[in-house]
Amino acid sequence: YTSYVPPNGVPQRKTEETRRDRIASGARWTFENGVTVQAKGVAEDYGSESIEYAGATAGSRRSAEMRMRHLTLQADLPAWAGQLWQFGADVHEETLHQTVNGVPELDGPGEARRSSNELFVQNDILLGDRWELLLGARYQDDSDFGGHLAPKVSLKANVYASGDWRGVLRASVGQGYRVPNLKERHYRFDHSSLGYVVIGDPNLKPESSDSVQLGGTFDFGTAVKLDANLFHNRVKDLIQIDQDNGVPVNGITEYRYEN
Repeated sequence: YTSYVPPNGVPQRKTEETRRDRIASGARWTFENGVTVQAKGVAEDYGSESIEYAGATAGSRRSAEMRMRHLTLQADLPAWAGQLWQFGADVHEETLHQTVNGVPELDGPGEARRSSNELFVQNDILLGDRWELLLGARYQDDSDFGGHLAPKVSLKANVYASGDWRGVLRASVGQGYRVPNLKERHYRFDHSSLGYVVIGDPNLKPESSDSVQLGGTFDFGTAVKLDANLFHNRVKDLIQIDQDNGVPVNGITEYRYEN
């Protein structure tokens, strides 16, 4: 695009280089007593560097580095008294460093960092041949937002069985919870060459939800299958980009994340 600097128009452009390195691995062990243990890990590094030009003259140089590490451990116990227990833990860490012309854009030491530790448990209870009850809960301890417990309960019933006809009803009630990541709180997504930027909001709150679902499946052998589901989700403090209230700044529209 071109900016008018009397008495001439000065062409503006921007170059950007990005890189993303991601490594994921996992392992699974099954012991003689029937216990199964799984481990999964993900490491991701992202970097970008952009330079704005006015004519042939280089202007501001923005650099960003984001790093994420995540580890999941899960243990599944063998069936015991009609119950299938599952235990697990998640460990998460992420950092963000962003500068303009070598000067940190973020407050404090110029780096944002957060970590979280989570524990989850689930018990699948078989109540005879007809009923199945699933109980679960996840507790998260976040370095920025503290602790939160999210439970879930679901029930399945085999309500009809005659010949090749089968009928199953399902119902569930649960809570969801998600804290804003560092990108949503601090990162500046600069697409000024396309006319807009997206800026993180450090004051974002975690989003939470309550969900209720009711469904059923009726099938006749492998020839006919009917599915029906009703659900209701109530979300509080949804994290999203506020696309209705962009603010023009020097010909560039700035959007922000909001609850």
